[in-house]
Amino acid sequence: MVFPDADVKIFLDADPDERIRRRQAETEGAKETVAGELKQRDDRDRTRAESPLVQAPDAVYIDSTGLSPEEVEEAILKVIRTNFRTEGF
Repeated sequence: MVFPDADVKIFLDADPDERIRRRQAETEGAKETVAGELKQRDDRDRTRAESPLVQAPDAVYIDSTGLSPEEVEEAILKVIRTNFRTEGF
């Protein structure tokens, strides 16, 4: 919904346990607290009336579980390069 006419759309996700680990490393919070907060946020984001968090039908799904930031960047760039090569941009 942010850029509905974008040439490339990516839905970036990760396994819930990985997301908890990453957030815990950022905040140094207790695992149970971080897990509860992430679940609440995910539930709220997916069920809100305006612009709920869902993958656009034409978005490419990238699972970043176990990937470094550099590997995530490369995965995104690969999608972009493939799309532009296919589309002739």
